Amino acid sequence: MIPFGGEDPTEFLRRIDFWVYMHHPDLKEAFGRAAMESLAAGCVAIMPPYMKELFGDAALYAEPHQVRALVDEYGADREKFLAQSRRAQEFTHKFSPRMHIDRLAELGATPADLQTTDLVTHTSDDNRTSPGSAGRTLVVTVSPQSDETVRALSGSHDTTDLTWVSVADDTRAAPAPGISLFISSARRMNMADEDWNAYFTARLGDLMDGHRPDRVIFSGPIPPQAIIDSLAGVPVEKMWIQQPIQDPEAGEQAIKSALNFHSVVDPGMSQQQLQRLLQNGSL
Repeated sequence: MIPFGGEDPTEFLRRIDFWVYMHHPDLKEAFGRAAMESLAAGCVAIMPPYMKELFGDAALYAEPHQVRALVDEYGADREKFLAQSRRAQEFTHKFSPRMHIDRLAELGATPADLQTTDLVTHTSDDNRTSPGSAGRTLVVTVSPQSDETVRALSGSHDTTDLTWVSVADDTRAAPAPGISLFISSARRMNMADEDWNAYFTARLGDLMDGHRPDRVIFSGPIPPQAIIDSLAGVPVEKMWIQQPIQDPEAGEQAIKSALNFHSVVDPGMSQQQLQRLLQNGSL
């Protein structure tokens, strides 16, 4: 028995040959996401007969008492097993994003041409923004945030070249207006801190490469290690807007974290002050 979230799905499926899905007879799956994962992994899947309408020859179908015979049959015949495995994987290719475009085309809808834009890059120091100008700004917020901070950020897209990344811990939280990228915290994603840090560092690195900010602002309590790692050695202005730190013993950690930023702004900044900071680069 493996608890929910107790093992990475990729590792689990890597060591599975047969995937048997026999649930309560009163349960009817509308689609079957777990079934799709098993088929994509090349497992020989055995499902209840009612699922044949959806999965066709990509899976095998049986009542619970018939499962053992199918496992024995396909387990003893390598070619038969591999042929079924290939059908399973080929079936999942039909569910790529292209499927939606093809279905819309069948209904008479013509997808609009994709518009591509070149990434903005720095070619020399002359391209840097002048003093008093905020330039391209990347803001990373980690909840909780003050209402003033959220309101200022939500209204900033019309006045500055700003990208807003929000990391949310509360599972009930909804993205605020204006957020460019919404990332769930390690707790919300049920991930180990080490794995989440690697995931977040990769996401933020891609965003940095594409956005090429002149300045990065972190707004939150103690910065996650992923923030520190992502900004290490990057030639941008780094600012930390401190939000209230609840842990009374985190003072030393806050001092060490502050060394990774060019400037640190105390909590309690008004919405007008933060708006001015985002627009002009200074208070």
